[in-house]
Amino acid sequence: MSDKPLGAPAKSPTIPASPRRDAWERVTTVPLVVLGIGFVVGYSIFVLVDSSEGWLEPTLVSVLALVWLTFLVDVVVRISLTPRGYRAHFIFTHPIDMFSVILPLFRAFRVLELLRQVPYVSGRTATAVRTRVVIYAASYAVFFVYFIALVVLNAERDAPGATITSFGESIWWACVTVATVGYGDAYPVTTWGRIYAVILMAGGIAIVGTASATVISLLNEQIAKARAQGHAALEAAQRAEEVARAAGADAQQAQAAGDAAAGRAIGAGPAAGHAAVKEQAASEEYVDPAEDPAVTGVQATEQPLIAGTQPLEDPGKGHPELEEGPPPPTTLNP
Repeated sequence: MSDKPLGAPAKSPTIPASPRRDAWERVTTVPLVVLGIGFVVGYSIFVLVDSSEGWLEPTLVSVLALVWLTFLVDVVVRISLTPRGYRAHFIFTHPIDMFSVILPLFRAFRVLELLRQVPYVSGRTATAVRTRVVIYAASYAVFFVYFIALVVLNAERDAPGATITSFGESIWWACVTVATVGYGDAYPVTTWGRIYAVILMAGGIAIVGTASATVISLLNEQIAKARAQGHAALEAAQRAEEVARAAGADAQQAQAAGDAAAGRAIGAGPAAGHAAVKEQAASEEYVDPAEDPAVTGVQATEQPLIAGTQPLEDPGKGHPELEEGPPPPTTLNP
């Protein structure tokens, strides 16, 4: 079974736009907020101020009835301007508007419509959504406690055996009840007082649950942000380590290449020298000393006459005066 409203198009899971209803809401939002404020003030005067004078109570009752009638007309018009097939969906998605017609408590909540006009609160970011939830929860809690205290006081103060007979006692009872602690010194005894007490208990559970969920959401977001920052820092450190390793490997490869080149240069030096000597020796004409005439002549003259003795040297060798013989005799002239 489809959960869409009866007769609604299958492709549209939400309420389609209604220009006439949107125009009506734009025109009536501010006046209804003003009426909501007037209702809170008028009801506060009705409950807290002594209306012993004959004209005050009828006047306040007339004003409050006029406000209620205005809210009723607003709800009827908005439902009638909603496309057919979506009106039930509109009723279920606007509970405060519907309850404001039945219970005066919810008419005071129309004042909170002003929060929708604040740009920061109406944003779609996570911070704006959280801020909107916190502001709405706090505002509803304040209005809730205050207005429940008023209506319970109005229902209880003249009842026999009532324990809530003043506004201070009513506020105290509302605060301990909405906080889900319940002190027990004050409690409603009338039927309407107990009905409002049940509403306050349910609202207290919702408010406490919303506050807890908001705090948990904030903590989870902070933890997720811290984890993301930690992961980013870890990834940055890993990338830096990889870069350092790559640089070290490149340096080692460069050093190894340099050492290899130097080794090749050192090893090629002697080999090149030996090759050069061999080439030079091969290019020169080799002469056997035994076949060299100059060497053989010297060796022949240096052969000893007697074996085992050294050859005699020519005494005149190296002395030209001895090689030419003795000088001629000198003659004396008379």
